[in-house]
Amino acid sequence: MAEFNIIGDHFEPKLITEQIGIEPSGTYIKGEEIDDRDLYRKEACWFLDTDYQEFFDINQ
Repeated sequence: MAEFNIIGDHFEPKLITEQIGIEPSGTYIKGEEIDDRDLYRKEACWFLDTDYQEFFDINQ
């Protein structure tokens, strides 16, 4: 699996998507509740990842 993350204190993930023209695997914003567990995100994040692959060479 390969993953690319953009993480910061305050930013709008939608703006990243608009500027680079790639749909992320997921996003979240600072202060957002985590899965109804009374835990909250400490930063904003835009991320893009691959599924798990059965290759030893990431270029494949």
